[in-house]
Amino acid sequence: MKTTQRTKQIMGIIIAAILLFWAVNNFDAIRNGWNTIFALTLPFILGAGLAFVLNIPLRIFEKYVTKWTGKYRSWYRMLGILFSFLIVTLVLSFLIFLVLPDLQETISSFISIVPQEINKWINWINDFITKNPEIMRVLEEMPLDIETIKSQAINAAQTVAGGAFGSIVVLITGIINSVFNIFVAIVFAVFILSGKETLTRHFKKSIYGLFSLEWANYIINVGKKANEVFSNFISGEVVEAFILGLMFYISMWIFGFPYRLSVSVLTGVMALIPIFGAIIGGAVGAILIAVVSFKQGIWFIVLTVVIQQIEGNVIYPRVVGNSVGLPGIWVMFAVTIGGGLFGFAGMLLSVPTLSLIYQLFQDTINYNLESRGLEVESDSANL
Repeated sequence: MKTTQRTKQIMGIIIAAILLFWAVNNFDAIRNGWNTIFALTLPFILGAGLAFVLNIPLRIFEKYVTKWTGKYRSWYRMLGILFSFLIVTLVLSFLIFLVLPDLQETISSFISIVPQEINKWINWINDFITKNPEIMRVLEEMPLDIETIKSQAINAAQTVAGGAFGSIVVLITGIINSVFNIFVAIVFAVFILSGKETLTRHFKKSIYGLFSLEWANYIINVGKKANEVFSNFISGEVVEAFILGLMFYISMWIFGFPYRLSVSVLTGVMALIPIFGAIIGGAVGAILIAVVSFKQGIWFIVLTVVIQQIEGNVIYPRVVGNSVGLPGIWVMFAVTIGGGLFGFAGMLLSVPTLSLIYQLFQDTINYNLESRGLEVESDSANL
């Protein structure tokens, strides 16, 4: 019996090594195939993600409406879906109609200030050249072919014009594809939410029909844990980002910083990305403010550090809780790798994904130790 089990383990290791060797030598083909599959299924992936996010307010709506009326009715589902879409629409309306005018004013003010700063630098360079005439003598002695420069400028202008036309075509095509993907994603999300119990039942039936009872129970429990981790993480991150943005706005209003609304919303949105989001939001805000007042830009960096300390040590543990459950080094690893592979979406979803893997790994280790009669420091889930 032991020999057979060891033979299976050796065969498994050999097969895994062969697959790993093949994947390393065919990485480009795997990446191209993945990109093709991802492009074809993107609307459905977006729809599934949208359904997952909308399911959070939908559950809250159905829970409290059922509690208030004392009975669940089938039409609560469609009303709850409309309520969830209304919440998303209100948030987008807030960003568009309230933040956009302030953002436009911020950009206009920034654009109007930048030329003044450029003129200051030009004047400084002119003064420097005036005080150092040997620089002009060196420039005058340099061999310059005016006709060659003119020809290169014309070629560069033609290249830019052609690139601009191509960019416009690509932009229009991208807009059409985005509208189509959004439409399909919304329809697919409504389909999932309206029949989520039926889909869940069919999923469980398929799992128990394809796998042994032990493995089926494990897969179902993993699915439940994944739903719990991602739901808690997303809802907690949204609430935490709102609180952080509000803290920035109140603090900037008290100390008289410019661009309050734009910088606060930017910082709150970027806070959805663990670790790097706060750095990016604070850096952009400091640059915008420093153009108006360099001193205030420095003080904004100090304010950002103080608020981030409060957020990281007081707000984040209580709002997001243990949904992440990752050491700081693994959070940084997840955000870096996820962002490098999948961009902004990878930075958002890499942390709960690695958190789920981390928790499953810990639970498996603890379960194996307990099954052998060994003590563990923390309780383990019998997955």
